[in-house]
Amino acid sequence: MVIVAGVAAYFLLFAAPPTITRDKSVTLTLSEVREGEEGWVPSTIYLTKGDIVQLTVVNGDDEFDHSLSVPELGIQTEMIPPRNGRITIKFTADREGTFLFNDPESKLDCKPPPPEEVSRRDFAFRLENMVENLNETNSVSKAKPVIDQIKSLVNEYKEIVSPDIVKLVTDLGKATTIKEIASLTEQMDDAVDAFVGSLAPPCIKSGQIIVQP
Repeated sequence: MVIVAGVAAYFLLFAAPPTITRDKSVTLTLSEVREGEEGWVPSTIYLTKGDIVQLTVVNGDDEFDHSLSVPELGIQTEMIPPRNGRITIKFTADREGTFLFNDPESKLDCKPPPPEEVSRRDFAFRLENMVENLNETNSVSKAKPVIDQIKSLVNEYKEIVSPDIVKLVTDLGKATTIKEIASLTEQMDDAVDAFVGSLAPPCIKSGQIIVQP
């Protein structure tokens, strides 16, 4: 009896306390914090070691896909579509420390882009939508109003538009058959993709996860 009581007292006094786990839900949203500059809201996430976290990442960008990476915690999401696309992941905050997170494509020396780059992104976003609408037309009469919109857009941004896009828009304005329009629209898709590929990496301020004892 004395031995049993002694062993029990030893474990009560010296054995490691059980790990306490807590379920925690966090929503992290990529938002425009000022013109041409995006950031994560909240910018800091506070956790306690042992938390089992359900993290919902929302892409509030109106234009482009983004993903989330927390390299030190081994977290990397898939690409998340724009206009409040979202993805939910689960992870355990199993170690203490401060861990930076961001879209891995963001520039490390993130600075607000110059006005011209903001205009290039706006143009790319609007042109992509218009070309998508043009792809859905099935007659010359339905295509012509969309082509007119594209011509107006190109004229509005004429200082930054690439020559190949200008030529394609001119050819679209002269097209007389839906087959010809469809062929030029396919070429326009490729030209828009090339233009988007020429854009500077996004400027997104990093956030941090702080895991406390």
